[in-house]
Amino acid sequence: MHPPAFPSQTKFLLPILLGIANISWAAPSTETAAFVGAGTTNDFKTSSTGAPLTSSRSREGSTVTTYATPGLMTISASSVGSPNSTGTASGTAAAQDTYTITGGSGPGIATFTFYVTGSLVASRTSNSLATYDVSFDYSPFLSGRSDQNGDSGSHPPQTINFTRNFTYGVPFDLRAALHGSLAMPNGSSGSVDITLRCGGYSVSGAPNYSGTSNAGTTRGTLRAPGAAYDGIKLANNRGYASTISLLGGVAGAQRNLAINFLAPIPGLGAVSDVVDVEGTRNDLVVLQVGYNEAAALAAGGGAENVILSRFDEVAGLWKNAADAGLGGILKFISGAYVPADHHEAGTWGIDRAADVVWAVLQHNSQFAALPGQLPAPPTDYASWKTLNFSEAERGDVAISGPEADPDGDGLGNIQEYAFLTAPRRFSPNPVTGSITQAGDSPPYLTITYRRRKGTSDLGFVPQFGSDAANFTLGVNVSTVDNLDGSETVTDRDNTTFQDLMGRRFARVRVGPP
Repeated sequence: MHPPAFPSQTKFLLPILLGIANISWAAPSTETAAFVGAGTTNDFKTSSTGAPLTSSRSREGSTVTTYATPGLMTISASSVGSPNSTGTASGTAAAQDTYTITGGSGPGIATFTFYVTGSLVASRTSNSLATYDVSFDYSPFLSGRSDQNGDSGSHPPQTINFTRNFTYGVPFDLRAALHGSLAMPNGSSGSVDITLRCGGYSVSGAPNYSGTSNAGTTRGTLRAPGAAYDGIKLANNRGYASTISLLGGVAGAQRNLAINFLAPIPGLGAVSDVVDVEGTRNDLVVLQVGYNEAAALAAGGGAENVILSRFDEVAGLWKNAADAGLGGILKFISGAYVPADHHEAGTWGIDRAADVVWAVLQHNSQFAALPGQLPAPPTDYASWKTLNFSEAERGDVAISGPEADPDGDGLGNIQEYAFLTAPRRFSPNPVTGSITQAGDSPPYLTITYRRRKGTSDLGFVPQFGSDAANFTLGVNVSTVDNLDGSETVTDRDNTTFQDLMGRRFARVRVGPP
């Protein structure tokens, strides 16, 4: 059903004085980060290049390349068996990071979390073998192997918790080494990739702490049963300088939160820093992460199509953070998180005005803002109403009707729909005005607004007049596709600014085409 024809207008009185704001931004800087570096086997060095380590190989055709790059260490080995003997390859990646933890006094205990993943690909179906071992501070910690009798396989993901002593306020180094080897039977070939990835750390016996490493900042905080998560916030001091915020949720029991900004993950393509969040368990929480607008625009081909994503340790993939298979229906919101409207598991969104992505979660993980395809905004009023109002509210025309104004901001629902504003949050006038002049042409009053595109039930008519009752049509100056289901439109008056006498009004009439 179409909304009534032109139920209301969006209008404003042109201000006498107009200001221009200068906006600037800085590109992210390259940082030396956690588990950066490359050195020869058993020789710990630091580097921001991620250059290959010295590799060893036991026979021709068997090669290994090992990397220690920001955030993870990987061994990639390729082995070829001959007709008479087994082909083998092996190598070691090693790196270190320096940590400083504050917020307490004397000795403390920190528990570091690491993940080991790997995959094996073989050209024949028998006796291929990949082994690996991990050590911290030169001490062996974990060993694993994968006997492969098919064409491919993966090492079951393993989580390692490494505990060590430290002194508050005193920097300390944590060293890690990853060794791997691959053996192939006669006449076969194959390859293996083994990865060790740091997942942050937590501190025992400290209700509140903060820390730094080569990766960035960290914070731990205690929440009593029933205490709100709202207000917990942490800004990174590396990379994109991203900020993470918890916007809602209540602790179901005593919770010890640990928030760690991690080093960049090579090849991930994130437009924010990667952050590890632990301690909220299965509580319903709202996580928000700031992203870099310039990087997002570049990755999206000119559109800020960004999704808050989580790392699935079992699958080894990054997925929509809200889609964890823990209940709730995925619901996308274009705009800011509003507690009264959006506090349901599976709800997620992007607020382009604030350069943040957010999601309502019931799980812990590593999170980052990643480029991704966003759902297309609704192109009819009925679908928009379904997204923004409950079933009961949709039956009440005083709340969800085209001319209803549930948030009292002066914009009826049909206008909120037309201009992509929020029907439950006070929105400023979506139409802005200015005096513009192109070259030698006379100056004109112009209006600019963002409108929904691709709809069959909306028409937009720009009008200008010397009073609030008599208007004439304006002239379109430009229409720019925002690549997010909206377009930015600039229209101008037919009367030059020099010919204007007294006040001048402008409005955009909204209704069926």
